[in-house]
Amino acid sequence: MIIKSNYFFILNTPIGNLEDISLRFINILYSVDIILIESKISILKLIRHVGIDYNNKKIISVRNFSKVLLSTRIQTYLKKGLSIAICSDAGMPSINDPGSHLINQ
Repeated sequence: MIIKSNYFFILNTPIGNLEDISLRFINILYSVDIILIESKISILKLIRHVGIDYNNKKIISVRNFSKVLLSTRIQTYLKKGLSIAICSDAGMPSINDPGSHLINQ
């Protein structure tokens, strides 16, 4: 799968069983430049499970930034032609997740 630049992907993370991960999810994580996360521990467990080398990827916790600063930073990355995926700890990023502001924008 070839990922074009300037894309923002919203990925639903498997709940409870890592074997429920989709091939599309794996391909997107493999291809993107930046991964936005809630918890580094959760996403690194998942990335290791599917065998993705994350050393060449920028991993950013959405909890470490104000909503406005994070939104501005993401827009800058997209303008530079980078591709980004946001993953919640479990399920689809939504209303109560720290990344919900980005999704709404």
